[in-house]
Amino acid sequence: MFFRMAALGGVMALMAPAVLSASDPLDGTWDLDVAASRFDPGPRRTSDTRTYEVDGDSIRLTGSVVYVDGRSERIHFDAAFDGKDYPAAGNPRVGTIAQVRVDAYTSKTTTRRDGKVMATSTRQVSPDGGTLTITTTGTDEKGAAFNNTLVFRKRSMALTLAAWATAADTAPQAKKAESVVGWVSDGHCGAEHMKTGGAGCVRKCIAGAEHVNPQWKPGGMVFVTEDKQLWKVDNPDALWGHESEQLEVLGTRNAEKKSIKVEKIVEVRQK
Repeated sequence: MFFRMAALGGVMALMAPAVLSASDPLDGTWDLDVAASRFDPGPRRTSDTRTYEVDGDSIRLTGSVVYVDGRSERIHFDAAFDGKDYPAAGNPRVGTIAQVRVDAYTSKTTTRRDGKVMATSTRQVSPDGGTLTITTTGTDEKGAAFNNTLVFRKRSMALTLAAWATAADTAPQAKKAESVVGWVSDGHCGAEHMKTGGAGCVRKCIAGAEHVNPQWKPGGMVFVTEDKQLWKVDNPDALWGHESEQLEVLGTRNAEKKSIKVEKIVEVRQK
């Protein structure tokens, strides 16, 4: 119990400055309210969690989506509210995103693929800061029109701390992070990218291209160690921009899931 309370106390101490300094209503983690959302026609999803980090005109998104057909995506972008196109990763239907503010609670976005506008969205936070509504119109990879309204609820600090408390009660002893050397590749090509010069291929294989061919599914990011073992990267955001590079990282490996969670990049060996 002592260690559990100490851990939670440390988390609260670390989070307090961020919470107090957060001035943008979009900041925070949002969970999709499936029942309140409208899919016309979709694609329908069973879950969608998004974390926005807003600092002035800069905005970062990390998220995960699970669709009713079992497909999943990990989405990410680093952008700005300046109307310019910025790369967006994880969604095969989106290559870039441009955003502008309308007011303190509202912004508009335009997503493109290969220069073609795929969708436009209005993203609006409620005055009480608890609900995020994203209304999107556009065409899918087959040219069919859609008009979806996604309703998200902001994850409260109490719920987040409760989840951490439950995890602290039930979690086994934490595994120790270790230094690991390997190459950033994708689940399709694997060890074939234990060399420089293939960053473009790796990015495409990570994201997949189901909009071109239904069989070209996302391969996900993997870390290939020197013995050619493939470790699925649990937090690919930590390695974005280092595709087809040899890195030394500090991370925790899960032998059962054959995965690695990267804490930080220690050194770029080859790029």
